[in-house]
Amino acid sequence: MYSFNTITSVPCFEYWFLLHFEYTTKSFHSASAVISDLKKHIPAYSKNNMRIFDTLNARLQIAIQNAEKANESAQKAGTDNPSTKVVDLVNYLLNLKK
Repeated sequence: MYSFNTITSVPCFEYWFLLHFEYTTKSFHSASAVISDLKKHIPAYSKNNMRIFDTLNARLQIAIQNAEKANESAQKAGTDNPSTKVVDLVNYLLNLKK
């Protein structure tokens, strides 16, 4: 029997990318609002950017810290906007690597 965990990122996956550059818990009302903030750090960002890993990899530990802090804040506030469970997947994969 298999067990599945959902990996959500509210309001969108780009919130995880944004956390590589800044800590924020402001409520986003659309994915475009997150992307707009992300483009302050990656002006040429587009959803089909095949080199995003190369851009973000050096900042992974910052993203992990920011995501864990943001998720804790969201839980205390009783909301999921913003939050990301991508950090759980990343931590799981990093632990497999060890």
